[in-house]
Amino acid sequence: MNKRYLRPGLIAVATLVPMGLALAAPVLPTPTPAPPAVSAFDRSKHLNTLKTHGAAEVDRRLAMFQTVSTRLASSTQLTAVDKTTLGKLVEDQVTTLGALKSKLAAENDLTAARKDVQAIIDEYRVYGLLVAQISLVTASDRMAETNTQLMTVVTELQKKADVLKKAGKETTDVQKDIDAAKTAITAAQPLFVKLSTQMIAFKAPDYPAGHISLVASRDDITKARDGFRTARVSIDSALDAIDKLK
Repeated sequence: MNKRYLRPGLIAVATLVPMGLALAAPVLPTPTPAPPAVSAFDRSKHLNTLKTHGAAEVDRRLAMFQTVSTRLASSTQLTAVDKTTLGKLVEDQVTTLGALKSKLAAENDLTAARKDVQAIIDEYRVYGLLVAQISLVTASDRMAETNTQLMTVVTELQKKADVLKKAGKETTDVQKDIDAAKTAITAAQPLFVKLSTQMIAFKAPDYPAGHISLVASRDDITKARDGFRTARVSIDSALDAIDKLK
């Protein structure tokens, strides 16, 4: 065939497809580099870090349980049954955490160690609830004891004020302080009286969704404490007034 007749076709092809592109090698995707290998030393270091962290978390929880258990044992408002119920829950948690700590200490596998540490963290719901329950219950105990002590003082002050009044002394200011103390104490009582019962009824599935009720109970304790402070101020004022009338 005459080369003269082929040339226009070649020119047309060359116009449509640049020669450089036509001859270039196909473009392939850049392969993703393989992740760097983790050395045995690094894995061992990471494993030891997990064990140290996990053990510290367990020890922190155990220390807190020891603290609240001591408070629980000294409770004067809880029934023996309620003390036993809460005490058993604490013992179960201490046993569970101890077992987790031992299991983690014996782990040689990094993945298993991670799961052990996560299990320790997952115990937070029961741990957080129990600590809050016992702390609030024992705070309620202290409020009840304080209430009794303040009412005893107010009763004695009232007796002294009555004696002074019968003796012809002007006791208006004294009586005003005594009444103010009584009002503050009475207002504080509903804030903690039923708290122990409410806390015993609070169950682990209610936490942390029911955290708001725990916060509300804590706020009630704070309000009751503030009320008692107000009562003490009024009591001190009444004592000063009585001393001046003697």
